[in-house]
Amino acid sequence: MGTFDDISLYKSWATFEPAFNHHIQSQDTDVAREAVRALSRLLEILGLDLDLTGLPPELQGLDLTGLPPEATAHALLEFLTRHPEDEGAQGEGCDVLYKLCACFPELRTALQRDPSVYATVRAAAKVYPDLEECDFYKELCVWLQPPQGEEHGQQQSRSGYTATVSGSQSRKILVPMETTGGSHGTNSSAQKAAASKAEKLVELEPGHGARLAMFSARFNAKNKDTENKFRAVHKLLVENHYQVLMVDAGAGESFGEKTAEYLDRLDTEKGLMLAVCTSDYGEMTDSPYSSYFELRFAKEYNLDVLPLQVEDEWKPNPPCGEGHRDKKKSALAFIKMVFYPSRVRLDCRNKSTEEIACEIAAVLRKGTPP
Repeated sequence: MGTFDDISLYKSWATFEPAFNHHIQSQDTDVAREAVRALSRLLEILGLDLDLTGLPPELQGLDLTGLPPEATAHALLEFLTRHPEDEGAQGEGCDVLYKLCACFPELRTALQRDPSVYATVRAAAKVYPDLEECDFYKELCVWLQPPQGEEHGQQQSRSGYTATVSGSQSRKILVPMETTGGSHGTNSSAQKAAASKAEKLVELEPGHGARLAMFSARFNAKNKDTENKFRAVHKLLVENHYQVLMVDAGAGESFGEKTAEYLDRLDTEKGLMLAVCTSDYGEMTDSPYSSYFELRFAKEYNLDVLPLQVEDEWKPNPPCGEGHRDKKKSALAFIKMVFYPSRVRLDCRNKSTEEIACEIAAVLRKGTPP
C-alpha cells in the first residue's frame, strides 16, 4: 500500500484510490486525515487552485477518469461521522467536500436529495464553530441544503406540531398526549384530563456515534400511508444526526443499486435492519430488490433485525402458495426464521411520528442488538 508522500499516486485515480480507501476508513483520526489531505491535493491538481501547466513532469499526464464523485463524497461524510469530536477532522472534511462539489457541480444536486448529508455538514460547525465564519462552508451549506429545509427557528413537522431546533443540537418536539378509550363527548372526564395536559415535551437526543440502521419496507399502494409515516420518521432521525438509511431513488438513480449499497453497509458496519411489518412484508414479487430479498439477505448474513409493529397482527403473513409465484411459501419460511416468537419488537401502533423516532433513536444509541 503506497504512502501519500509518493507523488506517483497522484497521477491517476486508479493509482490513488487504493491508498485513499485504505486510509479514509481508519478509526485512527490522524491516519484518516492523511487520506483527506491527499484528496484535497488531488482536487487542487484537478484545477481548483493550481494551473495544470505548472505540474511536475511526472504528473503532466494526469488522468482522473473513473473518479466517482458521489461515492467519494460519502466516504468523506462517513469520515466526519466516524470522528465526530475532532475539530480538525470536521474542518478538513468539510473543506474537501466543498472542493469535490466545486469540481463536480452535478454532485451538489445528488447530495441535496439526502437530508442526512446536510445534517452531517451542519453538525461539523457544532464541533468546530469557526466553520460558521468560513466562506467555503457557507457556500457548501447552500449547495447541500435540501429543498424547503430550514436551518434555524421553527419547522412544521408532518404531524402538524411545531418542532424547534435548539442550539444544543437537541430537537425538542411537542407531541400530543395519547388518550385511551372512553366517550368522545365534551363532558368526558378522561377527555378533560387529557385537555389539561394538551401536549408533552419529548427530547430527541443527537445521534452522533449511534448505530447505523436501514428501514426495510414493502412499498406499494396499499401501504402508502405507512410508507409516508416512516419516511417522516426517517427524515426526523437524519435531521438529528442518526445514520438511518431508506431507499428513495430520485431521478437518474437506481432503486436496486441503492438497495444493494445499503444492505452491504448494514453487513459491513454491523447495522440494524428496521423492518416495517405490514401484513404483506416479505412477499416474493417480480422485483429482485423487494422486501423478500431484504429479508433473505438478513437471514443469510445474520443481520440484527428490529420488527416495527404497525398492524394488530405484528408478524407478516404475505400471500404465497398455489397460484402465486411463491408456490413453496419461501416468504413464510424466512419470516419464521427471522421473526421468531421471542424476537423483541417495537409497537408503533397509534403513535406519532415523533414518538416512533424517539423510540428508534433510543435503540440505536444503545448500539446493542435488540
